[in-house]
Amino acid sequence: MRYELRDWVSPRARFLVRDVDPFKPAFLVGAWLHGEHGRWGVMADPYLQLGLANTDQGNRSALFLPVRGSVRVACSELWLDTGWNSELAVWRDGWHIPVGVGASTHASDHVDVGAELGFRTLLGPQNTPKERVLFVFVTTRWQP
Repeated sequence: MRYELRDWVSPRARFLVRDVDPFKPAFLVGAWLHGEHGRWGVMADPYLQLGLANTDQGNRSALFLPVRGSVRVACSELWLDTGWNSELAVWRDGWHIPVGVGASTHASDHVDVGAELGFRTLLGPQNTPKERVLFVFVTTRWQP
């Protein structure tokens, strides 16, 4: 559920099932913040995750502060994703800073292609560059 409060801020609430064995439901509350100035853009999606069941089995409450900076160049977009994440119980020494870089471009009037390389815990006291992911995507747009 999202409500546009202003043109740059939208408070929102979400329900998430993090796993099914054991069942790990969570309630997320936060806000989507965004702004653009010319070709530059900034987005943030800070939220508090509240574990609703099985908190003793890894469904702990946590704080997430993701941020994306982007720039549009011709028909392409480049971005940097980062932020700060931590479970509330161990926020002093269990935090992580994820880092991701990506790009997309218009392949045609209706198709974009792109990729993002991300590291879930690149920086922080318990960091590891071994946890990484590469997304390759194709987006289509159709207007009636």
